[in-house]
Amino acid sequence: LRRSRPYFNEVASNLERITHLPLLLTWGDADPALTMESFGRRFQKVFPNHQAVILQGVGHYIQEEAPDQVVEAIRNWWSAQ
Repeated sequence: LRRSRPYFNEVASNLERITHLPLLLTWGDADPALTMESFGRRFQKVFPNHQAVILQGVGHYIQEEAPDQVVEAIRNWWSAQ
């Protein structure tokens, strides 16, 4: 993780360029690594033009654990854009 710090610092320093863009935030409520409370809320603050879809009982790998729900969330979000 320490080696990735420069990368994440670079990403953070350029966020203002994209914060106005629409964002679909999909999150598993059972993610043990990146909880919505500690990490997801940051996304919500940084990207005011977001839609959050919280997948119940889903962990860190949402696309593998709940592929149909992820596809549905993307399709619904995309059609509303």
